[in-house]
Order: sequence, then C-alpha cells, then structure tokens
Amino acid sequence: TFPPDGPVSPGAAEGLLFRVNRFLVAFTDDTRNPDLLMKAAETAGRAGLADRALETAQRLVTSYPSSRWAAPAKRVIGQTLFDRHEYPAAETAFRQALGTATGPQAEALATLAASALYQHAADQRARGKREAAAAAFLTVANDFPATALTPPALSEAADLALGAGDRAGAKHVWTRLVGDYRDSPQSAMALRQLAVLSEREGEVAKALDWYEALAARSDAPARDEIAWTMADLAERGGLWPRAERALIPLSDRSDLAAPVALQAGFRAADAIARQGRTAEARQRADATLDRYRAWRARRGAATELTHADSLAAAALLDLADRRGAACAAVRLS
Repeated sequence: TFPPDGPVSPGAAEGLLFRVNRFLVAFTDDTRNPDLLMKAAETAGRAGLADRALETAQRLVTSYPSSRWAAPAKRVIGQTLFDRHEYPAAETAFRQALGTATGPQAEALATLAASALYQHAADQRARGKREAAAAAFLTVANDFPATALTPPALSEAADLALGAGDRAGAKHVWTRLVGDYRDSPQSAMALRQLAVLSEREGEVAKALDWYEALAARSDAPARDEIAWTMADLAERGGLWPRAERALIPLSDRSDLAAPVALQAGFRAADAIARQGRTAEARQRADATLDRYRAWRARRGAATELTHADSLAAAALLDLADRRGAACAAVRLS
C-alpha cells in the first residue's frame, strides 16, 4: 500500500522504504522494481527525508540505468543536491536527466540546470572568484539560451567584465543581451550602459544610437529624460542634426512646463541655425519668443529667472541686431 499523494509523514515514508527494500531483496528480477524505487524516492522527498530520497534515487539509477525512471530519478538527485547548495553536482544530475527528456519535461530540466549553474556562479562571485563567476554566468547563456535566467546571467557577466576593466568584453556581452533578449528587463539597463560607455570613449554618434534604442523601449517619463540627455550630448559633440531631432519634439509639447518647452524651442532654433538654415532658425526663434512673451506676462516679473529667460534674452538680442541691421540698410536722402 502506497501513501496518498500530498504531504507524507516521515514514519509513513520510512515504512514504505522498508517494504520496498524487502521486496527488492526477495524478488531481485521483478520488472516492477524500478517503479517501486521511484515511488519510494518521491515519497521520501515529500516527507522531507532528503538523504533517503537521494539514496533511493541513486540506487535506482545505478541498478536500472535503462529504466524509464532513470531521468526522473536523476531529477530527484539534482533537486536534493540543489537544496543542499551543492550546485555543481546538482547541475550535473540535471544535465544527465536532460539528455533523455523531451517536451515540457526537457524545458523544466533545462531551467533547473541553468538555476544550479547560476547559483554556482553567484557563489563564486561572493567568494571573490570574479573570473570564474563570469565564465559560469556566460555558460548559463551559452548552454541554456532559452531559459529566463539567460538575460540576468548575461547582465551579471557584463558587470563582472566591466569591473575587471574589460570594457570591450562588457560591451560585447551587453550588445548580445540587447540583440537577443530585447524584451527582457535587463535590456534597458544594458542599452544605457552601452550608451554611457560609448560616450566616455568619445563615440558620440554611437552613444546617441544606443540612447535612441533605449528611448524606443522606455515609458514617457524616461523618454523625456533620454531626449534631454541626447540633446546635451549632440550639442557637445557638434552633431546638430541629432540635437535638432531630440529638441524639436520637446519644444512642440503642450504638456511640458513652459520653461522646459521654451528652452527646447530656443535650443532647437540654434541647432537649425548651425546647419545653415538661417531663415528657418529665425522663424522658430521668433515663434518661441512669442510664446515666451505670453508666458512671461502670465507669471509676473517677480518670478525667479530660468534658463529659458537667458535663452530668450539671447534671442531678443539677435532679433534686435537683425532689426538694427535692417534699419541701417535703409538709405536716407
């Protein structure tokens, strides 16, 4: 008689193990022996008898390696070793079980093997063995690319490479992450890291490309922050078409605070002017000045000045110079 499914008392599990052992000794050639060993191992596991479950599963694998229960027994072995934090041995057991598994069972075993390897890598990192940890994290991605653990493993490997001073290695791993796992939670951080590294290395255009990719998969508040970062970076790098592309949408937004939208408008006009499109730049600057005057009238003169006020002053000086030049060009007679 087998214990029912669900939780089992240690006494009931030990009773079953005793009866199964007696049967195996009395009937060594019975074809049901692997079935009994598997049932006993599972029952011992449900009763919390990890050592007994491991011992019984190992006996099944050793005595009946060709049994249909060999792979499930190896899974029991792997799970017991995993719970003991013996991760390399657990990974080996899960890999062995995976060798003959198919379908959902294979997917579950791949996840378990990846989990054991990931935990081993985390242990190595905690012990200061950073190079070994990075290699183990990469093995997770290389051997089990379809599991949910691969994106965080790649992220960990890249962080370790960067910490070791290997910028090229970190960029390579992050590029793989954003290319193969675009929708993973780690992808956005990888894009930001790639953008920052490219900026530090003077690759302004490449940094802007990474920021654009990041903006495309970010929510609205994050997109605004990225747009300002791109505008600042493009202006510092003299990439005026990219600066214009970042600033124009901000300047045309009605939901942004007036000083923010006005600042974007004046800076967009400057970016256009620096590309030689003088008439278009002046038209945008004048339109932004009109919006500025309306806003200035609403807020009152005592309000603290903003960066938009400084930009408006510069635009007004330019407008005054243009009108002065137009006056000076009139020939008196």
